[in-house]
Amino acid sequence: MTYVLEKIYANIETHDTLIPLSALIGLVLIINGFMAVDFITGIVASRTKGKGITSLQWGATISKSFSVFLYMVLSVFLILAMPESYIVMTIVFCPLILVLLKEYISIGENLYKIYGKKSYIFNVMDKLFDLIELRFFRIFARQADKLEDLIKEEEEKSEEKKEETKEEKS
Repeated sequence: MTYVLEKIYANIETHDTLIPLSALIGLVLIINGFMAVDFITGIVASRTKGKGITSLQWGATISKSFSVFLYMVLSVFLILAMPESYIVMTIVFCPLILVLLKEYISIGENLYKIYGKKSYIFNVMDKLFDLIELRFFRIFARQADKLEDLIKEEEEKSEEKKEETKEEKS
């Protein structure tokens, strides 16, 4: 396994990956901070309604943190494999930005449960989240189509080369 990783990452320059990896780690730390604030405001909101915190809420918070951690690990490998790829940066950062916005919106919902009023900025962020989410999926679909076209072109070229070699042998 280490031999394969050494071959994959042999030609990678450190400066190509330093900025994306630093941004990734910073974003994940901010997301975890938002998750902690969301958890605390969720506890306060539950107590305001006369309910306590359940193991389901604990589990949801832990699973969110764990899934962000696993996504970060996957993202590190993607960034190291293709540090200058726009597609990889889109795949890595857009979902994390969406998670960050979703946590922010969740904090706003908890504050609404506590105080009975939702701040204007939370409504704006909710609309922004919907817009970015829709745009991300459109970009992702477009990039997937481009990748599919490239694969088809490579397959066609490969078939043409096979036919040429068959004709030369005949």
